[in-house]
Amino acid sequence: MASGIQFDENQNFDPIPEPVLQPPTFADGLLKSGVISKPGDAIALLAVFALILISASFYILISSVPQPPTLGSDMLRPGEQVPSYVK
Repeated sequence: MASGIQFDENQNFDPIPEPVLQPPTFADGLLKSGVISKPGDAIALLAVFALILISASFYILISSVPQPPTLGSDMLRPGEQVPSYVK
């Protein structure tokens, strides 16, 4: 019989951690497509894109405000007369 054999399964046993899959980031996609050369460039690209979008939205908001009416030169319409007290 194997009565002299003992197993100590918990002594200094560190299991190998299982790898956890990370979802691809936006920078990974830009690297694979060749738009950027370093992952740090993605931040700069996003900042420029955000600035363009914010500027475009301000332009659209400002251009949607109607211009105040302006009066043109005074002209008499057909049939109108200037009163005598104005002359």
